[in-house]
Amino acid sequence: MEENKADMFQEMQLRIQDCETLQYELQTLETERVRLSLIEETLAEIIALLRELRKLKMSRRSLGKIVMDTIDICHSGDRDIDPEHDVRNFINCLHKQLVHCDILQQAFAARQALEQSRMEPCTETQEEEPVAYGIDRETVC
Repeated sequence: MEENKADMFQEMQLRIQDCETLQYELQTLETERVRLSLIEETLAEIIALLRELRKLKMSRRSLGKIVMDTIDICHSGDRDIDPEHDVRNFINCLHKQLVHCDILQQAFAARQALEQSRMEPCTETQEEEPVAYGIDRETVC
């Protein structure tokens, strides 16, 4: 009977350790999932920015120069290569380079100005309308 209790206790301890190990692995996987989701979102934004630059007639040579300049910026210095860190660093740096690209800044400013002009309040004109409708002014947008 005592031996059976000891075996059950040892089995229970092993199951608790297994549970703790699985919880740690689950937490690690969740952290990795979040990290990869952030990278995916940034890459999606980079692709959208590159497409926008192509729509604005930016040459492939200029786009390639942005990418090569980003590589130079990210990998300057004599430090050890860490692939995971280097990939994240490159993606973030390229995203910043594209967001701050002058052509995109000008295009976004022009688009905002156009949207702002469309949202201006309506103006009223002083045209007379028939009294039967009870309208003194017509609203024109």
